[in-house]
Amino acid sequence: MIYQSVMGPGHLLEDGAVAFRSLKNEMEKREGKAKNLFIDIGLDNDLVRVNLNVFQEKIGDAQNFFSAIKETAKIIKPDKSKLQKVWGQVGQIFSVVEPHFLSYSIWKEFTEFLQKNNFPYISHSEIYKKNYCPSYRVVLRKYLVSYQ
Repeated sequence: MIYQSVMGPGHLLEDGAVAFRSLKNEMEKREGKAKNLFIDIGLDNDLVRVNLNVFQEKIGDAQNFFSAIKETAKIIKPDKSKLQKVWGQVGQIFSVVEPHFLSYSIWKEFTEFLQKNNFPYISHSEIYKKNYCPSYRVVLRKYLVSYQ
């Protein structure tokens, strides 16, 4: 979520036709487990992560939603230096208080990988996909106003 909040949805839009097909396919699958339309993920912006299954059930307008994703990408510009700074702040917290789901040593090891590879976009792990069936897109909250 840190990556998404800082970098926005732009990485998904390299090929618009593929991105739109992927959005429609995911909306039709309805495999996700989330119940809420969206959750806040913005650190210093109004980004939300929209559950595609709930969106499809309640709204189902893939074309307008895709336009919202594209508009969001125009506003939220990726900033790797900010991502590195925020990631470092998370590490400072983990060095003092380890959450139950991640040890500080694993965080450090992963951080070394991220630094070596210039903080790349990374897909969910197969374990995460299997357990949570993530199906969402990131947009600015203001684009959901007409749906609420």
